[in-house]
Amino acid sequence: MSQYSETLFEQDNFIVSKCHNSGKVGLLYQNMLVAFDEIDFDQFIAGFDKINFFQESIIFPDRTAKIVLETSHNNIQFCLEEEEFLKMRNMINQVGLLLEARKLI
Repeated sequence: MSQYSETLFEQDNFIVSKCHNSGKVGLLYQNMLVAFDEIDFDQFIAGFDKINFFQESIIFPDRTAKIVLETSHNNIQFCLEEEEFLKMRNMINQVGLLLEARKLI
């Protein structure tokens, strides 16, 4: 059976798509693809506005502040510098609005 996915959002190195066969939501950021169940993706995007980069970031050995974002997979995290985090949060917020609008239709 062929897989059909729909691109929900695409900007720069950030793509969110949904597979119509499996119902999974794929988040492609840079070269990393993470697949989420729809419920897990909703939880992932719901927490973004609550994250304060400066309170939750860690100084890494290269002396840059980075934040580690958990996914629904125990061993997969995003590790982002402030600019990357802010960019991802903006895009995640846009995806969240789009998904909310689709539920209303």
